[in-house]
Formats: sequence, structure tokens, C-alpha cells
Amino acid sequence: MRGILTLAAFALIAVAAGTGAAQADWAIAFGQTGSTTWAYGTAWNYGTAAEARRKAMANCRAKGSNCKIVAEEAGQCGALAIGATDNAWGWAKGETKRVAAQSALDTCEKYSNGDCEVQDTFCEE
Repeated sequence: MRGILTLAAFALIAVAAGTGAAQADWAIAFGQTGSTTWAYGTAWNYGTAAEARRKAMANCRAKGSNCKIVAEEAGQCGALAIGATDNAWGWAKGETKRVAAQSALDTCEKYSNGDCEVQDTFCEE
């Protein structure tokens, strides 16, 4: 009986650990480096949303000011695109890095003169 209980306990721990790993949290923070240029910070593969937000904010503040969390998610890929010569930017989530990157570019291009570039993509694939 004791062996069965021990085996059951290990099985529960393995299931819990596996679930947490598959749902890694990420966040994107956005701010400014000047009047017309952007600062950003990303963080992914964190155990909690709070950890991802803190790291994204720290990464953004290292580059600029007025940083705010603009996106956070768990379990999907993310991407950030920024216009090279204008104030456009966009983020997106998706099932793969490629899907997220294309969606982020599409969002950015809606507000851009056509020079958006993917700055970061992240997920567990």
C-alpha cells in the first residue's frame, strides 16, 4: 500500500510539473527612448505572469522610460514588431513563432509607412 501511495504522489508531482512547463508566461513592456522613438522589453519562459511582467518592465526601463505592460500570455508564442522610421508598433500571439511574427508585422504595418521589422519572437517550439 505504501508503494502505491508513493507512486501516486510521484505521478501527481510529474503531472503538475509538466503542466507548468507547457504554460510558460511571457510579457511585453513598451515605453519611449525619446519623443518619437520606442523602448521595449520582453520576457518569456517564466513560471508566473508576475515574474514575466517584472522582467519585461526591467528590460524596457533599461532602454527608456514611461514603460507599461502592453501584452502578456501563457501557452502561445509572441512577437513584437516596430517601425524603423516612424511611431508604428504591433504585437501578436500565435501557435508558432512564424504566425506570431507575421501577425505582429501585419498589425505594425497598419500604422506604418511600410518599414516595420520584427524585433523579438519567443515561445517553446
